[in-house]
Amino acid sequence: MMLGKQVNHEADTATSIRQAPSRYGSSTSAMPNVTRNSLYYGLVLWVHYKRNNCMDRVICMELIVTIPEIEWDEDSPFYAKETYISKAKKQVEELTEDIEIKFANIGTAADWPTLLLLINIFLSGKNINEAIDGWIELAKKFKNVFSRLKENCGTTLISRDAARLLCLDNLSKMEEIKNIEEIEGKTINFNQTTGETVSELASKPFNLYVFFFKVNDEKVYVFGIKSSGKIEFSYVFDVANPYVFFE
Repeated sequence: MMLGKQVNHEADTATSIRQAPSRYGSSTSAMPNVTRNSLYYGLVLWVHYKRNNCMDRVICMELIVTIPEIEWDEDSPFYAKETYISKAKKQVEELTEDIEIKFANIGTAADWPTLLLLINIFLSGKNINEAIDGWIELAKKFKNVFSRLKENCGTTLISRDAARLLCLDNLSKMEEIKNIEEIEGKTINFNQTTGETVSELASKPFNLYVFFFKVNDEKVYVFGIKSSGKIEFSYVFDVANPYVFFE
């Protein structure tokens, strides 16, 4: 199988400073140092302001959809029939139009051709608590999309951002969420590095994502969810009852 040159997809929402192309031709290089420095520091201050005051958050999800052998097309750069690619994309279009599809080989000992779906969604609020209703609505919608994708396209692996939505959907069925705080969790990879560089999930597709949520200042929920989307375990602790740790 010929694997074409892949472009790295960064699933990080942090803003990076890159050197912008000149709008003024070669004359820009002749600008006084003081002017160039002023422009540079002005850009730094603007980026700092946007990081700390931006009211929107971009959710960058990665989904890996396996390609059944019956749908293989070795002449396609995606190694899949066009009809199958369209079917996979159609399942997630309910979420957003910002969808990019790439080929990813996630095999560790032998080729395992898959489609990588890169999905960007904008939500108001820098964190979940600033837009609870929007997050819960998106979580419910993603749960339906994910179920439909598995039903119509088969095995699907998800990134941590996508797993978070499945946890929130589950949590919203157990609690009336008035406020919520996500406590730093952990991603555990099971020593399955594919060598694929097209994205983080394609490089390490077999994970356990551990999440912690403090809900309504009363309970802490712990979820362990595999990259297959299956919730392996969940626990709840009463914040006001420290004696539970003596049991």
